[in-house]
Amino acid sequence: RIRAEAVLKVESLVQKVKEDSVATAASTARKFNALIEATRDAFERQLNTVLAGVREDAERTEKEWRTELRRRQEAETSLRELHGEIQGLRSELLRKEQALDDVNQ
Repeated sequence: RIRAEAVLKVESLVQKVKEDSVATAASTARKFNALIEATRDAFERQLNTVLAGVREDAERTEKEWRTELRRRQEAETSLRELHGEIQGLRSELLRKEQALDDVNQ
C-alpha cells in the first residue's frame, strides 16, 4: 500500500512536470513568436523608410535630369537660331560685297 501510494505520488509528480514543461514551452513559443513579429515589424518599418528615401532621391534625380534635358534642348534651339541668323548675315554680306564689286567695276 505504501509502495502504491509512492508510485502514485511519483506518477503525479511526473505528470505535473510534463504539464509544466508543456505550459513553459507554449509560453516560450508565444514569446518567441511575439519577438519575431516585433522584429519583422521593425525591419519592415526600416525598409519602408529606406525605400521612401530612395524613391525621393530617384524622383529628385529624375526632375534634375528632365530640367537639364530641357535646358539642353533650349540651348540647342538657340544655337540653331543663331546659326540661321549667322547664315542670313553671311548671305547679306556676300550680296553687299558683290554689289560693291559690281559698282567698282
